[in-house]
Amino acid sequence: MKTSKDALDSSGLPEVPEPPRRSVNMVAGTIGHFVEWYDWYIYGLLAAVFAGQIFPSENPFASLVAALLTYAVGFVIRPLSGIIISPLADRYGRRLILTLSISGMALGSLIIGLTPSFATIGYAAPVL
Repeated sequence: MKTSKDALDSSGLPEVPEPPRRSVNMVAGTIGHFVEWYDWYIYGLLAAVFAGQIFPSENPFASLVAALLTYAVGFVIRPLSGIIISPLADRYGRRLILTLSISGMALGSLIIGLTPSFATIGYAAPVL
């Protein structure tokens, strides 16, 4: 175990740990941010395609509105989830929380992609 004397270098100053490599952190954060916005873009782009398959209605416009309202709820929840997740990132590390966040987005996209239509599984489709 190091004592306070051992923590001093030959000049008498305390050892300062090396800062993390900023370029690696910047690239990792940029990739995570790109994946997040790509996910939002794809959902918004394809909402018109899967609206009638997942959100049933006699009126196609109502199905589209339901799909786009789901999209809007996601944007409203984003700041609230940031308030909840930020303390977790401070406590457990940003890398772990970013990995969990990106994995959650990927899982949500996978569920949307694999969900059968309303005709196949009924009201479970919009719930999923």
